[in-house]
Amino acid sequence: MTTRSPEHRKAIVYDPLEVSGTRTDNYQGFMSKKSNRVCFYFSAGFIMSTILALVSYSLVHGVLTDETSDVPAHRVVIPGPASATVEAEKSCGKRVVAYHDIPDREITGSQLSKLTHLILMPVQVQLNGTLAFRSKGEERKFKIIVNEAKRVPNLKIMFSFTESMNNHNQLSKIVDNRETKEILLNSILSFIMEHHLDGVDVQWRWPKTATDYFNLIAFCKDLREKLQALAKSIKRMTPFTLSVIFPRQKPSIDFNEILGYVDFITIETGYYDLWSEQFPNQTVQFCPLYSKKFEEASLHYTMKEYSCITKQPHKFNIFVEFVGRFWENVIAPQNSSRTIGLNVDPMKGKKDWIPWWKVIKWNMSAVSWDDESKTSYIWDVNQRKYLVFESERSLREKIKYAFEKNIGGLAVWRIDHDDYNDTMLSVLTTAKLCLGNNSDDVNYTCD
Repeated sequence: MTTRSPEHRKAIVYDPLEVSGTRTDNYQGFMSKKSNRVCFYFSAGFIMSTILALVSYSLVHGVLTDETSDVPAHRVVIPGPASATVEAEKSCGKRVVAYHDIPDREITGSQLSKLTHLILMPVQVQLNGTLAFRSKGEERKFKIIVNEAKRVPNLKIMFSFTESMNNHNQLSKIVDNRETKEILLNSILSFIMEHHLDGVDVQWRWPKTATDYFNLIAFCKDLREKLQALAKSIKRMTPFTLSVIFPRQKPSIDFNEILGYVDFITIETGYYDLWSEQFPNQTVQFCPLYSKKFEEASLHYTMKEYSCITKQPHKFNIFVEFVGRFWENVIAPQNSSRTIGLNVDPMKGKKDWIPWWKVIKWNMSAVSWDDESKTSYIWDVNQRKYLVFESERSLREKIKYAFEKNIGGLAVWRIDHDDYNDTMLSVLTTAKLCLGNNSDDVNYTCD
């Protein structure tokens, strides 16, 4: 294991004053001096110099010029209360979001063009609330990706925290302390400014107590307010984007409050771990869209819960992964027509996951379809192997579901799981297409 030097772990801390108006103040001070010089050179007459000074001041501060005349009205930031800004350019297509860890396979321009939002995970949150790259190499790679992404029109470039799977205890302590919370907030703003990003995704996996969720909502509120103030101070033409990721189990919180601060929430619908929790020795469907036997272990149940409680399905993303789960030493059933829920040898059985680019190395001519769960699987009787996976067909079903239920978008975890032809991402990007009016109606029968 490579030991990283302290230099590689150097925290990213910038002067909070730098992002709270100092740059703007310096600019205005410079322009004020310039105005005085203009008045001096043209001081031939009191009236004329006064007129010129007023004109100069007006031009500098935009009193006589319409600074937004060439900018569509819906892209201008209008100061207001601390609430999330709805993207005014909203079309009838869906969000296509990709989470990308820096050490993953190189991301291409073709992949970037298929997205609406790219969320990079380049930094770790330190115990003191600062942010740090894991290495100089990852910092360089991050900058290369950002520069490439900036060439893609209308792509929102955001960042989040790496190693989020294990950050619960750390974030819980940081946001519960006023000093470290403020440091983290300012570090986020500084990072956005330094790298010219469009926003941040807050990953906290997972808040466990009522206090944790209270602190998460308060953190999002403070962050939204700071992002709005920053956008105003630098005269940014579009609002910064703020998002969070939530577990599939709906927490007991005031969703109206947090939805007032964030632009969207990604629901982690990719993990229905019946295969490893309740039924460790049985094959189960991977990320089923529907389930009659285990209703709560389905994407439909999860999205219905969130949509019905909030009445805002357009605020949510469905979480998908380009992967499969497989079992070895599966026991053939006496009834050969039975192909779902097969038993696995408890002593010699093996289970694991593989990315899509390994899934396609299986015998794809043997793929079967489970119409109830809308999932694909392969049952190799001779080799006693069983594979369930996200396929092109199952992904299309999820996209269709998103349009039918007015879900706001889909988010994929690690696009490097795809093959080099971008097979799955090419399917996912069809969600960007306009397939009808984008409605905020709740198309569920809510209890």
